[in-house]
Amino acid sequence: MSQNDYKESVEEHRQSIDVDGNGAGGKPTRVSRKQAEAARKGSRPSKKNKNNSLLTVLAVIFVMIPVSILVFKFVISPSVDDASKAPKETPSENVQIETNKDPKEPSDSGQTKDPNASASKNDSSKEDQAKEKAAKEKAAKEKAAKEKAAKEKADKEKLAKDKADKEQAKKDKLAQEKAEKERLAKAKADKEKLAKEKADKAKADKEKGKTEQVVKSNAYLQAIQGGYLHNAVAGDTIQSISIKYYGSEAYVGKIKQLNGISSDKVPPGTKVALIKP
Repeated sequence: MSQNDYKESVEEHRQSIDVDGNGAGGKPTRVSRKQAEAARKGSRPSKKNKNNSLLTVLAVIFVMIPVSILVFKFVISPSVDDASKAPKETPSENVQIETNKDPKEPSDSGQTKDPNASASKNDSSKEDQAKEKAAKEKAAKEKAAKEKAAKEKADKEKLAKDKADKEQAKKDKLAQEKAEKERLAKAKADKEKLAKEKADKAKADKEKGKTEQVVKSNAYLQAIQGGYLHNAVAGDTIQSISIKYYGSEAYVGKIKQLNGISSDKVPPGTKVALIKP
């Protein structure tokens, strides 16, 4: 209890004692009479005091008007301009959490806010913002590192693929060159083989011709000596001669061999040796 409250309590208690005393004796005491007289005087203030109070109020008003103008111009207006120019605070800093307080609990609206609590709240908000910023920077760095690693991996794979393609192309080229060489060598060998076979056949045919010529000469001479000859005329063939002398074409081959001819036609005037049946 404050000192003023204590004095008021003592005064009220004393007045209640005086009132009880007046009612008990029926006569007012000296103290009660003085108090009543003082109350009557206090209820009728003098005109002089009223005039002095009015002048004091008017003087205070006239003094406060220019003071208020000066305060607004030099104190309030610059702070308003600074506040309008200052960056707006993030919504997270202005959010206030309201809780349902117990009605029985005394309201703290009359209490002074703790500046340390406000500073601690601001520090916590700044710390949260710093942590969030650090987390975003970390995530961005990790993302950049992953993208860089993926790009490097893709570049390595591309280089390896290009190298493998070049090596494969080189192998294919060598294989094609080898196949072409083998083909040319085979063609050359086949040509040489064909030429050799042709030469061998020509040589064999020549030797056979010589042999047939010898045989022909001997058989031909024997046929001439034996009188087995046919003087060919226009239109004669080996077939017609075989049919004329032997009744069939069974001796066509033997007549050709004996006379050393290969064609069926026989020029007119040719002496064709015949085989003795």
